[in-house]
Amino acid sequence: MKKITKICLALIMVIMPTILLCACGSNGDNTSSGGGSNSGGQQTTGSLQELKDATVFTKNTSPKYDGSAKYIEFKIAKPNSKEYFIFTQSTDEFTVVYKNNINVGTASAVITATSKNPYYTGSATFNFTITQGSCTATSKADLLSYLNNNNYGEIEFTALGNTLELDTNDILNIEKTLILKHCEIVNNGTINIGLNGRLLIKSTDMNDCILRNNGTINNGGNIVIGGRGYIYNNNKINNNNRLFVESHGRLYTNSVINKVTKDPAFATYYTRTSILDSNIHVTLTDSSPIYYTGSEIQPDVMVKIGTSVLSNKNNREYTVEYFNNINLGKASVVITANENSTSIYGTTTLYFDILPKETTVNHINGLKTLLSDPNYTKIIAQGVYISEPITISNGVTVTFTGTTIINSTVTNNGTIINNNNLYLIKTIDNFSTVINNSNLYIVDRNSVTHNAINNNGTIYTNESLDNVGGTIKLRKQITLDDISADRTVFDYNGESQAPTYTFTGSDDALTFDTLYYYDEDIVDGKINYRYIPQTEAGKINVLIAFTIRSQAYYGEITTSYTINRSTLTPNDSTELINGIKNKNYSTIILKENTNYTLDCTSDPLTLLNNTTLKIGNNSNSTAVLHYKGEFSNNGTIINNGTLISDAVINDDNYSFGNIINNGDIVNNGTMIFNENSTLYNSISTGTKYLRTDINNYSLRQTNGEQNYTYSGDKRPIMQLMNNTTIIPNTNYRYYYNNWGIGNVSIEIISNINSTLIYGETTDYIFVKAGTCTVNSCDDLLNAVNDTNNQNENNYNTIIFGSDFEIAKNITIPSDITLDCRNYIPSTKAGYTLTLNGTIILETKLFGNAVLNKNYSGKVIAEVSTREKFNYFCGHVTPVDVIKLMADILDDTVKEITLDRETDRDLTVDLNGYSMKKITINNGNATSKYCHNITFTSTTSTGRIGVGSTTYGVVINRFLAPYTITFKNVDIYGTNGINYGGYEQLVKLDKTATIKNLANPD
Repeated sequence: MKKITKICLALIMVIMPTILLCACGSNGDNTSSGGGSNSGGQQTTGSLQELKDATVFTKNTSPKYDGSAKYIEFKIAKPNSKEYFIFTQSTDEFTVVYKNNINVGTASAVITATSKNPYYTGSATFNFTITQGSCTATSKADLLSYLNNNNYGEIEFTALGNTLELDTNDILNIEKTLILKHCEIVNNGTINIGLNGRLLIKSTDMNDCILRNNGTINNGGNIVIGGRGYIYNNNKINNNNRLFVESHGRLYTNSVINKVTKDPAFATYYTRTSILDSNIHVTLTDSSPIYYTGSEIQPDVMVKIGTSVLSNKNNREYTVEYFNNINLGKASVVITANENSTSIYGTTTLYFDILPKETTVNHINGLKTLLSDPNYTKIIAQGVYISEPITISNGVTVTFTGTTIINSTVTNNGTIINNNNLYLIKTIDNFSTVINNSNLYIVDRNSVTHNAINNNGTIYTNESLDNVGGTIKLRKQITLDDISADRTVFDYNGESQAPTYTFTGSDDALTFDTLYYYDEDIVDGKINYRYIPQTEAGKINVLIAFTIRSQAYYGEITTSYTINRSTLTPNDSTELINGIKNKNYSTIILKENTNYTLDCTSDPLTLLNNTTLKIGNNSNSTAVLHYKGEFSNNGTIINNGTLISDAVINDDNYSFGNIINNGDIVNNGTMIFNENSTLYNSISTGTKYLRTDINNYSLRQTNGEQNYTYSGDKRPIMQLMNNTTIIPNTNYRYYYNNWGIGNVSIEIISNINSTLIYGETTDYIFVKAGTCTVNSCDDLLNAVNDTNNQNENNYNTIIFGSDFEIAKNITIPSDITLDCRNYIPSTKAGYTLTLNGTIILETKLFGNAVLNKNYSGKVIAEVSTREKFNYFCGHVTPVDVIKLMADILDDTVKEITLDRETDRDLTVDLNGYSMKKITINNGNATSKYCHNITFTSTTSTGRIGVGSTTYGVVINRFLAPYTITFKNVDIYGTNGINYGGYEQLVKLDKTATIKNLANPD
């Protein structure tokens, strides 16, 4: 009994691992025994335990198929120990042999204890299950292969960017899970989903997953449409089990599908109707006629389901495409339901006609363009002038409105309709229809050839017409008896003149006030004849020729009228010159109190034969005619006023300004000639003068002076004269071309009516720099800035006439002398008077800020007392010249000390006056000294030492190498000069004399 129990337990332990693995999965540890009791079978010391009786733990006993060999983990306890043997394949202690461990199904592993195993002996067998795996297919071949492979229980099909298309003969049997993920499948065959089959259509990213069914789907299992999944059922789905639309899944079907369920929140399921269904009405929105435009025509389309208009915002429901929608004829529009349409599916076509539209043109070029385009069959030509051949094709209608002129050949194969005035100068070759509804003007029966005119209006023609109904009016050929003129003689007035003709030879007699030149000058309904009015004097032949536009006459006649020459009274010289050139004037009379000039130097002028030029209309006239250049007289000149012949000699010694007289000259007034005139001697009546050339004279001042001193804008009065004659100033005028110091140019022009001189010349005077007195700061600034055209100062001396404040920055140029003997203006703080020229002082100096020892100008001090002399000698401010203005002979100061620090030369100008003894101290304890010192007299001889009974000049101190020079000076004193040891530094010019006398004789 006990033995039987052990055998049963052993069988249970062999079977148990497989059962445990199936129940617990691959992640749990399973315990099994190869035999023996549940305690693991404690072995007796010194003996090995049978492996089949051992307790064995297994792991990963349900692996999924992936095409590789599968192994399970074994864990066997070591007896009497807490340690385990853990292995998957053979070790030193165990060998493991696997069978059927790759494909789906039951696999086995046989474990055998080796001779090296210290605990176990024998073998044990373990079974485990390999379950179906999953795979990814990217092609049709892969998909079909994997569906027929039992190793795979779940297939994911992905083909982003590609489309899998099942042909009509393809059958796809699904008995497992097929997941369609970001792909597109087009089914044209059959898809069968078995009871255990599952078709999941969804995407886990932003790419759509689409199944387009154009064939048959038989569903006996499950179809799930998930997020971003689409089924577009364009044929048939037989749903015998479950079809579920999850949230954000979409099912669009063109046929009814049974037992469809959906998520109530965001699932989309639409059953659509064929666009060809009788309940669907597709029409154009506007049923009005559609006319040709030259561009694509796209009428709007409207789709109704029953009585409701299907909204197609953003083309969501359907698209529209147009064909043959530009030219005349039948156009089509194809309406195609969109794949995502919620209401309709399929395609339908509408048709519409593009009809010809009446198009208006007003120029021959536009008419030709339309006639060359077959799409324009109804043309309105409004006021077109047809000047070149045109052809009207069959089926084309041209309607003329406004005023139309046909001045070329029109070939008509269509229809011409005239609704206004049509003037047919040339011909219409009519091979079809011409309809006149208004006024048609033609020449004769040859104007419209072949088919006759359908006349509903009035036709004006020169001869009768055959087979033409309606109103026909025949024109009359014009004769001289049919016309009369309001006048036939005109006086020339410079404008176009012609008679107004009245036509009386017909019941349709017409009078026209406006004359027209050519056929192109069209005024609707009023131009019936043409001729050219004339401007020039003489007899004028007039050709009156009636045009096609005439209603009463045709043909032409010649008549005449006369325009007589007239009298001109010109207002100025320009009108006079134009009048002499104009042959239409017989008499030209110059106006009183008017001067006329004929300048013919570049454009010779001729008074024509049979033309009279009158200078004034009566004797003693005040009219004046002055001519120069070449003037020929072939007519008659009657001078009742003044005639001035301004002849000049050119470089070729040819005289211009003489009248070349080939006609008659009658002098009842005054004639003035230049000295080279050839006509002077031929004039025997009236008064005449012979003038001389102005270049024989020169300008002089009336006071006889040749030069003039500048004094502002005041200019000298001049007179024209030579050695013996003064020309009265009524005979000439003069102008200063420039003004300022230096040579001044004066333009002298003889007056036109001078009887003494003629011509013009240029003379010169010399203007010297002047002196001005200033009494204000502005006066000073203006005087300093007064320059000639060479930028030279017109004043060389400026006198301060009063004491004023200088409140501007002013610079005195070096060529201007400031006379400060009366006043020295003060300078306002912040402003500077810069001095560069000569300064004349008398009472005081400018401050050191302006005049220092480096001053570049010249300072002259004029003195009349010994005190002033001593002041300017001893002052540290530089004085270059001390000029005596009186004798200095007082004895209040016996010495004059030259005590200065200037680093400059000093000149003492005695100016013809006398001084008493002078003592020279040049240099002192503080090293103040002059450079060179000169005593001179710029006028008569000066005198030093007058009244001295000892020395006239005493030199106490002087600094070499500078010198003391005496020029034009007499040195008095009984002993002359006391050189003080500096004799070698004293220079006596030959004009200087030592008198050795106390006083002059």
